[in-house]
Amino acid sequence: QSMLSTDRQKIMERTDIWNQEWKTRRIQPVHITTSVGSLRGTRECTVDSSFSEFPRQVIPLKTLNAAASVPLMYSWSPLQQNFTVEDEMVLHNIPYMGDEILDQDGTFMEELIKNYDGKVHGDRECGFIKDEILVELVNNEGRSGADGSKKFPSDKIFEAISAMFPDKGSTEELKEKYKELTEQQMPGALPPECTPNMDGPHARSVRREQSLHSFHTLFCRRCFKYDRFLHREHGNRSFHATPNTSKRKNLENLGDRKPCGLDCYVYLV
Repeated sequence: QSMLSTDRQKIMERTDIWNQEWKTRRIQPVHITTSVGSLRGTRECTVDSSFSEFPRQVIPLKTLNAAASVPLMYSWSPLQQNFTVEDEMVLHNIPYMGDEILDQDGTFMEELIKNYDGKVHGDRECGFIKDEILVELVNNEGRSGADGSKKFPSDKIFEAISAMFPDKGSTEELKEKYKELTEQQMPGALPPECTPNMDGPHARSVRREQSLHSFHTLFCRRCFKYDRFLHREHGNRSFHATPNTSKRKNLENLGDRKPCGLDCYVYLV
């Protein structure tokens, strides 16, 4: 008997703790259905059926208490590692810190926009042009001649584009930009910093620094892998330890470029 009383006392204490905790949460309580006759001055809801064999259904009207709306939720995709990205050149989000901050320090927004060179997302809907649009525009305006021969577009096209989009540069700069973009679109074209395969038919004799440019650029000396986003150099050389290409200026390096014989490797460079 004593053990039963002790258990009941523990159950009641635990129940009281749970009841107090549930009161602090934003949860709608479920009302227990009571008979209509036991309620006084309560609005009723009546359901009548068109069939006589079904009786009238009467229930009391219960008004739910006001509940807070569900907060905004954002979904996140988990990543196995961090990825370094380039700095944004256009301000996409203008922070709002209250009217008091803007009234006290009116130069905050001006300094923020200056950090992005005055480029704010959505301000210049028709005042910019991408490289792809530039090439397509020049190709459409400067089409092939009457005899079918392909000629370089006229300077008037680049002058008009430079006048409409001064941020893209002068006429000469647009011409050089157009040449670079069209050369990159040619089949089999390589970036200017890349070197063709030394064993292929288009092999060229280049300097050692140029031939190893892709190796020095893509090879990560921290994880010994190529094209790593985790340790990529991003404004700070400590994140991507590239080899030191500078040489000490001493007497030992004065004669290092002289061939040692007829079969010396210097003749191959």
